[in-house]
Amino acid sequence: MKHQMNDLKKQDYAVIYGATNKGGTTFAVYLARKGYNIILIDTEKDKLEKAYVTIKESLHENEFKALEIIKMNTDTFEEISFLNTVKNIETKGRIKFFINAKNVRLARKSQKKFEMINHQEIYQIILENVENFSSVFNIFAKSMMKVENAGFINISINKNDDENELINYDILYYSSLRFIHSFVRAFRKTHP
Repeated sequence: MKHQMNDLKKQDYAVIYGATNKGGTTFAVYLARKGYNIILIDTEKDKLEKAYVTIKESLHENEFKALEIIKMNTDTFEEISFLNTVKNIETKGRIKFFINAKNVRLARKSQKKFEMINHQEIYQIILENVENFSSVFNIFAKSMMKVENAGFINISINKNDDENELINYDILYYSSLRFIHSFVRAFRKTHP
């Protein structure tokens, strides 16, 4: 007998922030196969479309038709759009997971010392790892607080990262990741 998704499962949503990188897309496919509706969030529309196609191609047609996949762009962050999406989801279901796969860093090939990083590079790391993450998480977390056993998962796409062996420019990257961990830990303590 084939596994059938129940009606309750069809109403569960998972947010994938950083959906266009390999870790985010892989997690989205995994959760879609489990029957979760997916909210894909990232900065570039064309990469979001590619992630959407990857998910679609990874599922059987009947699995894909049963799901809702929402694509949201943070390149031009519009809070009202995100709030309306959450409000719409709450009328038919619940947000069960928030997966952060968006850990932005400079390309390893640049190998710059921290003092050589330009303002735009610093701004991009802070924008994605601190500002956009905080804004997006804040919007979805308010809804998730109403759900029993809702979960937050922070994944790194760099399996060999070792904070003790920092490359010069990674100082800012690891600092911004520490912010995410501290932010979520503080959120959990203040919102049990």
